[in-house]
Amino acid sequence: MEQDIDKLVEKAKGAAELLKQLSHETRLLMLCFVSDKEKSVQEIEKFLGTTQSNTSQHLAKLRSVGLLKTNKVGNQVFYSINNPDVLKIIKTLQEIYCS
Repeated sequence: MEQDIDKLVEKAKGAAELLKQLSHETRLLMLCFVSDKEKSVQEIEKFLGTTQSNTSQHLAKLRSVGLLKTNKVGNQVFYSINNPDVLKIIKTLQEIYCS
């Protein structure tokens, strides 16, 4: 029984960390934007209407916690969601809030 509680506590910590990342408006918008297909840094920047520096900082944060992955093609970097569970969450949020 105690092992089950330990596992539950560990999973709760992971869920809380994920939700903390999703709670930032810019990062949530980025994840929504790349949820259908990978997008370049320039596409993400244009979509957000923010600076290259701000975009890069948020992309780096999402990459460092494992939510985004990169695909480098020539001198362009493309981003997509790295975790299928995160994609499910984003799709559910889109279903609720974007329809």
